[in-house]
Amino acid sequence: MNEFIILLNSIAHQWLKLLTLHMFQASLFILILMIFLKILHNKNSLYLYILSLLGLIKLMIPPIFINRAPGIPKAVNTPLVFMMNRGYETATPAVNLSVSAIFFLAWLMLILFLLIRLTVSIITYKRSLTCTQWTTGTQRSNSIARKYGIKRQIQACTLRHRYSIFTSGTITPVIYLPEEARQWEDNQLDAILTHEIAHIKHYDIFFIYCQNIMQTLFFFNPAVWVLNGVINNFRERKCDDLALTASEDFNAIQSYRSFLFDILEKAVQSNSINTCTSLFGNKWWLYRRLKYLSIKKEVFMKKVSIFQVIIMVVLSVFVVTASITASPMEQTGTTSEETDSSIPPEDSFIHYSKAPVVITRQAPEYPEKAKKKKLEGKVSLKIFISKEGLVLKAVPVKSPHKILTDAAIKAAKKTTFEPAENNGEPVGVWYGLKYNFTLK
Repeated sequence: MNEFIILLNSIAHQWLKLLTLHMFQASLFILILMIFLKILHNKNSLYLYILSLLGLIKLMIPPIFINRAPGIPKAVNTPLVFMMNRGYETATPAVNLSVSAIFFLAWLMLILFLLIRLTVSIITYKRSLTCTQWTTGTQRSNSIARKYGIKRQIQACTLRHRYSIFTSGTITPVIYLPEEARQWEDNQLDAILTHEIAHIKHYDIFFIYCQNIMQTLFFFNPAVWVLNGVINNFRERKCDDLALTASEDFNAIQSYRSFLFDILEKAVQSNSINTCTSLFGNKWWLYRRLKYLSIKKEVFMKKVSIFQVIIMVVLSVFVVTASITASPMEQTGTTSEETDSSIPPEDSFIHYSKAPVVITRQAPEYPEKAKKKKLEGKVSLKIFISKEGLVLKAVPVKSPHKILTDAAIKAAKKTTFEPAENNGEPVGVWYGLKYNFTLK
């Protein structure tokens, strides 16, 4: 059981460090991205949508560590209890779950619950739909799709007892419309179909799935929720722009705006889901879209300037480079030998409120010389654990022989800890460690 707890503590410790660093990098990038989006808010909506997706891509790229320093364990080490034919065994003190392990398990269970809940809600919603295939709508949808270079076959269906407009499916898209759509004028129907086909053209459904997964994994980060709202807003805006410019007899902003208001009134009680593209979405964002449509006077599909391209390239490069992080030893530029001068004396008193916890413990190799001489016994060490949880120094307190002492020190320096804390801050402390060398 100890081996499993140590493994879990190790995974949780690395997870917490990785998550903290990732959230800091992602939140900082999202903040920078929001500033640029605010400055460029009246530019081409498709450009702004692609720019906002860089935040989503950043969330999907974890921190990348380079030039890992030697001596830092790269994986969980061997178990603490060994087979008898190895010629020795190591004492295994009781190990408790670390705080980071408790947080990790709680996060894992909550994520699993949210993913199951999301999946069940999607399946339940789709099963609740009573739809009828609409030949005319399908023909008009495919006719419009061909104009935009979409070769996938699109189906149009009308919903009974539900007033919703959304698209589902990436490979075989289906556009769902209310039953009332059969009585819409041709220009109104074409505008709505063009809006939904814009989602299909840009593979918005795939990105919505990615958004849902990222928001589930990082539900505790407000920046992720803000980013998702901004992405959804620009997604609908670029589809509105395409719908407004699709037909000469339906390019009046006021007409499309009035039509959206009419749809909104009838969709107040509708139940849309985030896993499908929806004409409605969040009502607050819908009102922002309506405001955008009411004040927008210039041509919708603006050309992208060289300056905007430069911003896009710079932020794209920053997405990757911001994820590259030097290893802890490279950042400090020191080794354990170089930091000996900063280690306090062994008899110094260092106050701490939380003791260090073992993350990975390396078992010592029984030296061949010790086996031949039939040396055995207990080696007691006093080790200094740094703020980073690394063993910087090991001093023998009691040992039957120098050969066993060297083997114990070598193993101790490969052991990693969750550092001691004093009032929530990590501190370096001296700590006792024992190894049993027993011939069988």
